[in-house]
Amino acid sequence: MQPRDGGPTAAFQWADWADSSEYEIVDLGTLGGAKSAATGINNQGHVIGWSAVGPDFSHAFVWDGAMQDLGTVGDGRAEVVPNAINARGQIVGYESDFPNILRAVMWDSGVLRDLGTLGDQELPVAIASAVSDAGQVVGASQTAGGPLHAFLWRDGTMTDLGTLGGVRSAARDVNDAGQVVGWSQVASGAYHAFLWDGGAMHDLGALGRDTSDALKINASGQVTGTSVTAAGETHAFFWSNGVMQDIGTLAAPESSPVAINQSGQVAGNSGPRAFLWDGGVLTPLDSLADGYSHANGMNQRAQIVGRYRARSGALHAFLWGGGRLSDLGGLPDGDESEAIAINRCGAIVGWARSASGEMHAVLWRRASAATQTVARQP
Repeated sequence: MQPRDGGPTAAFQWADWADSSEYEIVDLGTLGGAKSAATGINNQGHVIGWSAVGPDFSHAFVWDGAMQDLGTVGDGRAEVVPNAINARGQIVGYESDFPNILRAVMWDSGVLRDLGTLGDQELPVAIASAVSDAGQVVGASQTAGGPLHAFLWRDGTMTDLGTLGGVRSAARDVNDAGQVVGWSQVASGAYHAFLWDGGAMHDLGALGRDTSDALKINASGQVTGTSVTAAGETHAFFWSNGVMQDIGTLAAPESSPVAINQSGQVAGNSGPRAFLWDGGVLTPLDSLADGYSHANGMNQRAQIVGRYRARSGALHAFLWGGGRLSDLGGLPDGDESEAIAINRCGAIVGWARSASGEMHAVLWRRASAATQTVARQP
């Protein structure tokens, strides 16, 4: 397998505006503080993110035409960070009451709840990382004995997924079938990627040296993550049906994935360049001005979003699809923006600087004929 590198992968034409990618930007505002950012969106268009609510702390929000504070379980000044939202609108993440408490939390039907812990209920240490459309939650929690263990929460019960023979583990992602991926120590103390399926944790191995970490899983049970090669480089991998495949790099010593879709396509980054990996072919999202691009998310149609450095030197949000990268622009008179996530319908969320320099959560959506703000093609 060789990366497709060494030349342009698409015929980019420099122009002021692209006719085919028409988006308008919506400033989602804040919860009263100076800054906010959107970090996820489901296929129903519900947006999640965080917003400052005072000078020293922030809360999670959900936006569905208006920004709603998800509140807190404990102290109202606690930090709440959302990590994922599913098709039901259930939101998971964690709440931090400094200095000793981390609560895994879920917001569902207007209520933020503590998912509990595998250890001390008085001083919990737990984080919820992902939630399936079936409402299954995974993450990591300190156990009664002290070490961190991966957990699966469903129907009100938190289950310890154990380890691969070592001391620690953590879960990263889960699909609707209840298959869970993450990392675990093995008996030697090394860290290996795992797939938990049917009540058992399976070691996915490594590319060369004794280190790997599974980050994402799709509905078919295909997995992507990172592993250290025999040469000592950290590479993205694709795992399917018992075989781990090296995704490779783009003239850089490392690569890492950010998303895998139902077709087994992987989006990620290698050095200063974003990529799409598809069936063994590694394609750079050939990057414009100074060669810097960074992918953050991808949808089922292999549309990828992230940031790139524009000719002005500022970081701008981009949308890549069909071999073309388009600049999504930003707020009026603002100089920076970044796209973080994209849903199946092509709605995009992230952040942009306002004219006064404040970071605000934003939504890019297809513009109506009357109010078109069109994505620029670099």
